[in-house]
Amino acid sequence: MLAQAAKHSGALGSTRCQTPSNPAVSAGPMPHTIAWPGAAQLTNAQYSTIAARMLPLLGAAAVAARARAKSVRREQLNKRTVCFASGLEGHEISLLQRGAAEGDPEAQCMLAKMHLDGERVERNPTKAAELFMKASAQGLASAQYNLGMVLLSGDGIEKNGQQGIFFLEKAAEQGDFLAQYILGVTYMEGVEVEQDMDRAVDYLGEAAEQGVTDAQYILGSMLLDTPPQATKEKEFAAHWLTQAAEKGDPRAQYQIGRMFLFGVGMEKSAESAASWVSSAAGSGYTDAEYLMGTLLLSGTGVEENKEWAAYWLEQAAQKGHVDAQYNLGLMLETGDGVPEDKEKGKYWQEQAAAAEAKAAQGVTEDVGAE
Repeated sequence: MLAQAAKHSGALGSTRCQTPSNPAVSAGPMPHTIAWPGAAQLTNAQYSTIAARMLPLLGAAAVAARARAKSVRREQLNKRTVCFASGLEGHEISLLQRGAAEGDPEAQCMLAKMHLDGERVERNPTKAAELFMKASAQGLASAQYNLGMVLLSGDGIEKNGQQGIFFLEKAAEQGDFLAQYILGVTYMEGVEVEQDMDRAVDYLGEAAEQGVTDAQYILGSMLLDTPPQATKEKEFAAHWLTQAAEKGDPRAQYQIGRMFLFGVGMEKSAESAASWVSSAAGSGYTDAEYLMGTLLLSGTGVEENKEWAAYWLEQAAQKGHVDAQYNLGLMLETGDGVPEDKEKGKYWQEQAAAAEAKAAQGVTEDVGAE
């Protein structure tokens, strides 16, 4: 469990963000961090409910996790080996090959990476897997992680999910944060393995403790989605989402903004809400763009500014946000804070109506299929 993994103290620093009408709005100090209670705080029934609600997110997260893991394989190995493969000269490659033949696990892992990527040597996934296996047998966590990912994905070799999970768990036991993250998502998704929310939360918590932003965001979102009376879980959600938000994750910034706006897991503060939402909107996060527009429209947490409200609503409307399309259309049709443009206002309202009709048709078809 995570109980022994998280011991926090002190307050998180304040954050200053740009808003359209307020050049610098201080988000203020974040709530004091608290000791993580561990997975036992939530019942199995609550886990199942959370899983059902989170699966659309987790499906995308799992795909992104595997893609990310593949893309960072080079980065991970380069961090843990002596030199970059792309910068090796011919005689240095020979020395690396000699070291691998003599049983040096770092050399084996680096050479395996080169064979897997076809970098400076012929691409040979089978040879790569063999070298990863030799280094893994000597306990090298980076080799265990990479071997696990190769087996899990079937990258050039026969796929074997069970063995892949085995080696990822070996790496995770040694503190490999990517292995912990991948395992957390995998156990939560329940595709390669049987869904196990206890293990998912444990692995995600370990990865979150090591600063993996995606793990912090997913863990915070899970805790935020607990029943309304689970106030302590909401405070823990604020902790993890804050960790991710302070690293620039717009999804987390948006959620923290909403938590401040409605006083969930922290003291209500419209100014702090506007600051966080502004930061997320500035990163192009659609829901935050819409919310920022409504905050500026009503003067909640920021000075009322309908011109900038229309700007943010249009940003979200262009990405298909139905409520943004509808509200922007009304503003343009009536000239509310912006130059009147009935034609453009009608266009956006028609876009919103068409989207709602399409969504309603989809619901009808789903009901009919049942």
